[in-house]
Amino acid sequence: MKIIVIGECTLDIICPGECNGAATLRAFPGGRLLNAAAILGRQGHDVAYVGEAARDRVGDIIVNFLDNHHVATRSIDRFTDGVTSSNLYFPPDSTHPEPSVVSYRKFPPERFDVVWPRIDPDDIVVFGTFFALDERVRPQLQELMNHAQERKATIIYVPGFLPEQAPRITKVMPAILENLEMADIVLSRTSDLQHIFSESDASRCFERHIRFYCKDFINIDSPSGTVSWLHNNDHLQANTSSSLVGSLMWHAGALAGLIEGMEKIDLKKALIGSLNGPLLTQLLQDMVRTADDAASQASDNH
Repeated sequence: MKIIVIGECTLDIICPGECNGAATLRAFPGGRLLNAAAILGRQGHDVAYVGEAARDRVGDIIVNFLDNHHVATRSIDRFTDGVTSSNLYFPPDSTHPEPSVVSYRKFPPERFDVVWPRIDPDDIVVFGTFFALDERVRPQLQELMNHAQERKATIIYVPGFLPEQAPRITKVMPAILENLEMADIVLSRTSDLQHIFSESDASRCFERHIRFYCKDFINIDSPSGTVSWLHNNDHLQANTSSSLVGSLMWHAGALAGLIEGMEKIDLKKALIGSLNGPLLTQLLQDMVRTADDAASQASDNH
């Protein structure tokens, strides 16, 4: 069983506190999907990352990071006409009461010209975040996802974007609904539900917006430290006592834990609909355990 993760290559630059000088800045390869791939690669799973990065110093940092974590990078498009994405994170301070993100992007006109990875039945394909909504990427991405469906891969959709990336939800909602329809499992955060559906109740979002497209829905609620799985008429929950449940690495670890748990029980695409309570509980516990470990071992938890 191979794991193919399709997502953005970005460098996250963290500016803590009042950010009075450059010495306070820290930089890390960013994104839930990219870091989940690195966690799985480090644990010995067969993982390939599909994305795009410029042939610049930042792109080298990200690709080397994946290589060092034993993630195959053959399907990363290294373009020359542009720069690798970066996000500058600002916490609240005395003059700005809300956290904010400033993103830097410069892409060539033709994007996502990647070498498709081999996809076999019951391989796990993960895609999502704003990368799966970007209109400049979407035509090529849809071709690849249609191929994954034809090859009968298990597809996990991870919705989410920053409000700065898509201030008009109506513009990207058709793409979100198409992504939900492609998915066998949807893994979200409560903040994603708020941005997309203007609701924070996972059960209500599932019934009103998701169940019609996808029957298996997992949501991470950081304020309560709970992970919920809605499956048919079941609603199971697992809890964490970690104080890092809202961090990027916790969410990356939760995604990695879900995939690792699916591999452990050899979960085939055709069997997802017949999952029972004990197996769902086991998968949720795997998610929480891996997420707690990933966050506790991380050098940064922005």
